[in-house]
Amino acid sequence: MLGASLEPLAPFVDSKTKWKCNCILCGREVYPTYSKVKAGYKGCLYCAGKKVDLEEIAKQIKALHLVAVGEYPGASTNWKMKCSICNEVFNSRYDYLKIGRGCPFCSGARILAKDAIRIMREVGLEPLEEFKSVASPWKCRCNICHKTSSRTLHNVKVTGKGCPHCSFVKTRVSQDKMVAIARDLGFEPLEPYETQTKLWRLKCSKCGIETSRFPASLGFRKRSSKSGKIGCLACVTKQKVSESGQGGVAALVMEKAGFEILEAYVSAKHPWKVRCKKCLMEMTKQYSHVKSENKGCKYCSGNYLNLEQINLIMLNAQLEPLEPYVNAQNPWKCKCLKCGKVVKPRFGGISAGIGGCKFCGPHGLDFNKPAFIYLITNQVLGAHKIGVSGKEVQTERLKAHNKYGWQLYKRLDVETGEAAFLIEQEIILWLRKELNLGVYVLKEQMPQGGFSETVDALEIDLPTIWAKVKQLSEQ
Repeated sequence: MLGASLEPLAPFVDSKTKWKCNCILCGREVYPTYSKVKAGYKGCLYCAGKKVDLEEIAKQIKALHLVAVGEYPGASTNWKMKCSICNEVFNSRYDYLKIGRGCPFCSGARILAKDAIRIMREVGLEPLEEFKSVASPWKCRCNICHKTSSRTLHNVKVTGKGCPHCSFVKTRVSQDKMVAIARDLGFEPLEPYETQTKLWRLKCSKCGIETSRFPASLGFRKRSSKSGKIGCLACVTKQKVSESGQGGVAALVMEKAGFEILEAYVSAKHPWKVRCKKCLMEMTKQYSHVKSENKGCKYCSGNYLNLEQINLIMLNAQLEPLEPYVNAQNPWKCKCLKCGKVVKPRFGGISAGIGGCKFCGPHGLDFNKPAFIYLITNQVLGAHKIGVSGKEVQTERLKAHNKYGWQLYKRLDVETGEAAFLIEQEIILWLRKELNLGVYVLKEQMPQGGFSETVDALEIDLPTIWAKVKQLSEQ
């Protein structure tokens, strides 16, 4: 107990009986239990801040020139006070009074409404609503331009500015001055100047290149920090390249790599239009890549294919393109030269020997032959699955599923594999998009394949799915 700054005043009874003690720190008489002091709790409730001495807090209130309005409500509850100096009433707390925090108005922490109105009127603003706080927008009317705006008292006190409309007019750069600055830099304005922060469309008087610049940047960036040249960055770069002779060196490197130059050199990382002397294909190359990596024509190296080569690959796959080529991964509308039907394969797959006409290809589901749609379920996995199969391979496909615990619910015969495939896709779209039911079974749980067509059996029953299949088949 002595270690907790407590001096026992009575004999010890037991660990849970209150023990009369004297607090060595504050001198008050307290009654802690030995068990709580041993557990680390403070024995003196006054020193711990859990109990208040009303006589002491009354002295503190008087010392802060305050008068309590009402009885003490508790340490964590607002206690209404009245300042004996400014006569303002405000809410305080025991914790604030304990550390010596008095009237917020006298200390300047808070401002009176009459003082706030006086500050706003000093900058030419007349408040149109009651004052809330220093940081709250305050609707006011300008006494000069009579326009309405919302300013915070904090902003007005810090900047000393009142009406934002009047302040903008005073600080705004005139149209004539901005046009003069632009022309001094070698630009000709293509549209009227509006504000410093709105992009201004300009045209270089020397090279004719159009550009958009922030007017605020024109006054600070009259000269390039590296070259000291005035005006358009493109002109500055060209002049720098011309003076350094780098363009001639770059042209020699490109010609040595087998390219014919088609336009003037700009910079090492700028796309440079050239033509291969061998295959006569036009392309853009960066001088830095050609110089550092010894890269030549991408078509001659076999990394890229030209349109003639791409069309030849498609024709060899018995596909005739019906629209311009976009890229290897974009579906490409073609006509099958075998069956005459229109399909949309991807060139990336065709060039790799994958895909082609879905009607003529050697797939498990022949789109031209009879097929059927099946609905199966697995009680162990708690899942349903929709699927399709050709009639010629029906036993093999269903046996593969049956081997892993899947049982056939119902099947529906259709005339072609294409019809079965379209119905299956509509069912999957209905489950995923309209009902928001995701794939339920993991890929590892279906080594025979088909996990992406599964759904949670608790979310939807078999008759509901099959009713949708029948509805789609009758359309």
